Amino acid sequence: MICDQLLLRFIKPGDEVLDIGCGPGFLAQAVARHVKTVSACDISPGVLECARIINAADNISYIYSGDHGFARIGDLSLDLVYSIAVIQHLREEVIGYLFGVASKKLKSGGLCLFQVQLEDSQWKEESEQAGDQTVAGRLRLKYGLNFFPRSESFFREIASHSGLALVETHSLSDYFASPFDDIYYQKLLIFKKP
Repeated sequence: MICDQLLLRFIKPGDEVLDIGCGPGFLAQAVARHVKTVSACDISPGVLECARIINAADNISYIYSGDHGFARIGDLSLDLVYSIAVIQHLREEVIGYLFGVASKKLKSGGLCLFQVQLEDSQWKEESEQAGDQTVAGRLRLKYGLNFFPRSESFFREIASHSGLALVETHSLSDYFASPFDDIYYQKLLIFKKP
């Protein structure tokens, strides 16, 4: 559904694409049917091994999210970078790193699509969660699946520092026929490399 109703409008058959936070590779495999290549990255070596087994395709490379893995992708070689259900779980420094990777790897005119949770009083911001110095708070911040809302201006600024420009913000509900997951209620930020 994410490929068919959202990503297909942004991709072309000859595109080279990066999937940030691919997990077991279901979305990467769906996208791979419509593009030239997909580089799909994740932080978990275990989940990458699962992806290689259950969602293998000749035009997908599963790589570790780090300098060594990203070195396998040529600079200025990608047409599209996307990340679904990942960015809101990352710390600020990791987001900055990934924006830098996207900018370095995208061709001029390439797009970066990030699904995010913008500020919402329902969720604690990263600084507030980091301020919880109890043992439980520190463990939750370090090992838990955190969820951090951020402002549109945060993303605009971090993109600008990386050489990308925020060109559009959309509600994901605009793309999908009906609610199916919590991402339906979140936002899609579209960045472009000048």
